[in-house]
Amino acid sequence: LGMPFMLKRDAQIHSLCTQCQGEVTVHIQHEQVIQHSPVGLVVWFPTVQGSSVAATDLCPSVNFFARPHISTSGAPPILRNRASS
Repeated sequence: LGMPFMLKRDAQIHSLCTQCQGEVTVHIQHEQVIQHSPVGLVVWFPTVQGSSVAATDLCPSVNFFARPHISTSGAPPILRNRASS
């Protein structure tokens, strides 16, 4: 998810929800998310304390969910709907 922004390139991401196997897509153009589906798309994006290497510390843990499969009340702050922001 971060590579199009790091490389300043347009991209289309096609993936599957890690819980229900539903299709998810994210379209990035001119360093902006211009379209995503489904509407309730949630992206799990980890955070780390201190310095890190994105390729080894963050990327392996990024996950897409077609919808919130868990209650977000009381969820850790790393559960964010990044595609809709």
